[in-house]
Amino acid sequence: MHGAFSYLEIGSHLGGSLQALVRDPACDAIASIDARPTWMPDEGGITIAYPDNSSARMLRLLGDLPGASLGKIRTFDVSTTQLSPVDLGLVPSLCFVDGEHTDEAALRDARFCRAAMPDSGCIAFHDAAIVYRGIAQFLRELDAEAVAYSAYFLPATVFVIEFPQAKLRDVEGVTSLILENYRGYLFSLQSNDRYREFFNHWVFREWRTLQRRLLKGRLERWAARETAEKLGQTTGSASAMTHPTQD
Repeated sequence: MHGAFSYLEIGSHLGGSLQALVRDPACDAIASIDARPTWMPDEGGITIAYPDNSSARMLRLLGDLPGASLGKIRTFDVSTTQLSPVDLGLVPSLCFVDGEHTDEAALRDARFCRAAMPDSGCIAFHDAAIVYRGIAQFLRELDAEAVAYSAYFLPATVFVIEFPQAKLRDVEGVTSLILENYRGYLFSLQSNDRYREFFNHWVFREWRTLQRRLLKGRLERWAARETAEKLGQTTGSASAMTHPTQD
């Protein structure tokens, strides 16, 4: 993916991740897909608000950047479910998935990217620690189809799937980040600390202790019944042998 390339982004909001690309002459075309909701669900269990969420606002902000080339941007204010790859008017070499942060949406958007790009492209997922189940399912689908790819993690939150010939990992800046990916691993674990802290609250610890005690009691009663039944069977057999039936 060296030299000129086209770029597809799913989930642009204010255009933060487009700032470098609108000024990069090597990027000759950009497609931005964003349904522009006022709020979105999130696998983290929260609902995130996006006030004044519009392509016009994004383009206005990007237009303030020196050297920005807005003419190469095409915006689509819909979901990937409402588009076909041919609607994009470009064939992306690099796709960035950062739309609705649910596993279902991440998987759907990844499938769209794969359908839109050549076999030598690259798909990057933002906030992988949130949508990791969707990413894992996408990898399982690639494996089931025997598709060649390589995957790696970039700190702090980006998971990359690279198809043959893309060679993005060989770019010096990317290679150095891969060597630092332990930082992203730790960040992902730490980002889920709130769930660990929640389930380790004293109320839940006491509840788990009570459950263990109840389970232990049930197991002890079951074992006692089993022992009593076996003793009863043994006693009955011994009695029959001591007093055989007389004809």
